[in-house]
Amino acid sequence: MLFLMIIAVIVLMLIDVPVAFALAITSAIFFIVEEVPLASYVQMATKGVDSYTLLALPFFILTGKLMNASGATDRIMELGKAIVGWMYGGLGHANIMASFLFAGISGSAVADAGGLGAVEVKAMEKAGYSKRFAIGVTAASATVGPIIPPSIIMIVYGIASGTSIGALFLGGIVPGILMAVAMMGLVSFLARREHKVERIPFRLANVRTALWHALPALITPFLIVMGILTGVFTATESGAVAAFYALIVALVSKQGLSLVSSWKLIVETVVESAGILLIMAMASVFSWTLAYQQAPQTAVSVLTELTSNPMALLLLLGILYLILGCFIEAIAIVTMTIPVVIPILQNFGIDPVHFGVVLALIMSIGTITPPLGIVMFTLCRVTKVSVPMFASLIMPWLALLIGVVALVMSFPELVLFIPKLAGAY
Repeated sequence: MLFLMIIAVIVLMLIDVPVAFALAITSAIFFIVEEVPLASYVQMATKGVDSYTLLALPFFILTGKLMNASGATDRIMELGKAIVGWMYGGLGHANIMASFLFAGISGSAVADAGGLGAVEVKAMEKAGYSKRFAIGVTAASATVGPIIPPSIIMIVYGIASGTSIGALFLGGIVPGILMAVAMMGLVSFLARREHKVERIPFRLANVRTALWHALPALITPFLIVMGILTGVFTATESGAVAAFYALIVALVSKQGLSLVSSWKLIVETVVESAGILLIMAMASVFSWTLAYQQAPQTAVSVLTELTSNPMALLLLLGILYLILGCFIEAIAIVTMTIPVVIPILQNFGIDPVHFGVVLALIMSIGTITPPLGIVMFTLCRVTKVSVPMFASLIMPWLALLIGVVALVMSFPELVLFIPKLAGAY
């Protein structure tokens, strides 16, 4: 029955049934066949979203939308140009810098691609860069969104695994920096193949001006991290604080925020949050059916027979999640699999914070991986390129990002250093 259920979910998703409904249908059939009371179905679904911590999700989503409405994306891009535009492949570096800074506001690769993507690609093409190069840089840089705090995927993982979300947020800082540095190195290499490369002269006055204009947006991640570190508020409460602060910034910005625009942003936030919560509710039911069939115990037994080495296990899980990320939405993957995986991690003595950040890295890569990467589809839509073309141009960036994952996987202290230093773990 277990094997049939997994195949059923995959088949339903391949024929374009939404992830939440694929999980719901498969789980419902299991309940009927096994004669489990359907009241338990509702109870498990409710339990999957009955979490105070989940309140952070809509708040962080709203924060990103409010900052977008305030014009933060343009100001952050200008700051990126002022800081690193003088380097060879200047706008490529500015693209990565902007995504790195915006990640501290949005917490999502899709928000980065949707908010900054069109702006960045258009600016690079106008400066003479090839469309392939511009899209490749933009897609790769968007993957830093789920790594730098706040991170939506880390919140979901923290809830599913019972891991400290504050520790996960802090653990993402060093890997996020490594991603940005590695991508900037590749930009310097690939930019030399471009026929025209614009380098923006470095002027301290430009940096000061751009920093001043972008400062209201840049305070957001600082506010979140410092609030958690000092214990002023929890990771969940930080979402509410960030959203309130973003509302003030949007209201006093030059663009302003009308009543109609405010309502539109709230509706968008509710719809996106509801979609995530529906996936989590149905994934919770599906996870219960797996536990009912003793899938965690079976998985532990199989993996223990395959290897007794924690690094080998991490590698196996990494490959598995990388493959899953090509086909399934990240939140569904995490919610479905983590209840099964956590006992395995405990059995092998693998730190859940380290694994959570590694998982976030892999899931972020999945957003730009064919055939179903959501950032891939977002950029294909806004830049009007085909999926096959995107698949060919993204390959060097995928190789680089997988290398960063391997590095973080091999050295747990890259993740655990800051949480331990801050006393958050």
